[in-house]
Amino acid sequence: MQLCYGEAHQNSRKARRIYQQRYPLRHIPSHPTFQEVDRRLRETGCFKPPKSDSGRLRRVRTPNTEDIILQAVDNDPHVSTRRISRAVGVNYVSV
Repeated sequence: MQLCYGEAHQNSRKARRIYQQRYPLRHIPSHPTFQEVDRRLRETGCFKPPKSDSGRLRRVRTPNTEDIILQAVDNDPHVSTRRISRAVGVNYVSV
């Protein structure tokens, strides 16, 4: 990707066309992706985004959430984890 971007003189749309001609069977990234990869490489020296900025944010378990879950089970021992998760607003795996 970076070589195509350089060959296209930092024109991301042209770089995308060059990449598509060169690698027709691969997934063709959007033109902003070429700009983003170049920016990241210049700023960090690395192609991959930093781990701290990737993925979804995780909720921190709080005593209040745990109390609500325990209370729901006390009220109805047969309640499903999915139903509790929807009521509390956490992933059912966390219940």
